[in-house]
Amino acid sequence: MFAVVALTGCIKVDLAATIKPDDTVDGELTAAVNIEALDAIGDEEADEFVKALTDDIPGATRAEPYNDGEFVGKTVHFADVPLAKFNASETDEAEDAQLSITHDEGHYILNGEWDLPRADTGGSFPDLDKEIVNSAEFSVKVTFPGPVIAHNGDLDGQTVTWNLELGKNNILRAESDQASNTALALWVLAIMVVLTLLVMLLLYLQLRRHSVAG
Repeated sequence: MFAVVALTGCIKVDLAATIKPDDTVDGELTAAVNIEALDAIGDEEADEFVKALTDDIPGATRAEPYNDGEFVGKTVHFADVPLAKFNASETDEAEDAQLSITHDEGHYILNGEWDLPRADTGGSFPDLDKEIVNSAEFSVKVTFPGPVIAHNGDLDGQTVTWNLELGKNNILRAESDQASNTALALWVLAIMVVLTLLVMLLLYLQLRRHSVAG
C-alpha cells in the first residue's frame, strides 16, 4: 500500500467519542475517500486505506457503509471501551496520531497530537483536480461527562470539536469536571418533599376523621 501522505488531501477521517461516567467510551469512526478521486487512486487502494483504519477497533458493535455524496467509505460504531483500552488503540499503531484521555482526581484530561502532512498536489496523482486534492476533512469530536473547563477546540455544551489542518502538527487539549451529581440530588430532594407532603396529608385526613367521629 502506498504512503498515506499520497491520499491525505482527498480523504475524510472523523472520530466522535462520548466519555461516560463509568470511564468507558462510546463512539464511531468514519474513514472515507473522495468519490471523484477513486478513478485516479483505484478502488483497491481506497478500500485498503479504509480497511486499515476501521479494522480491529476495540468494542466495535457494527459497521456500515458511508456515503455523503462527496466521500465514500465506512463507519464503525464502538461501545463500552475502557479508557485504558481506548488510549492504547489510539497510540499503538500510529506514530503521527496520538490521543489519550485520563480521569484523575475528579477531572477528565484529553491530550492529543496529530501531525498531518501537506496534501499531494500533483506528485502521486497528477490527474487529480487541485480542489479534490484539497478536499480532506479530519475531525475529532469528544463529549465529556461533565462541564468543560478548558479546551483549544470549538465548544458546544459538553462537546469539544477539533477540525484538523493539513501540513500542521495539530495539538488537542481539553479538561472537564466529572459528571455532576446536582441533578440526581435535586431529583431525590423532590421525591422526599412529595413523600413528606403525602404523609402530612394522610395525618391531616386521619385527624379529621377522628374529629368528626368524636
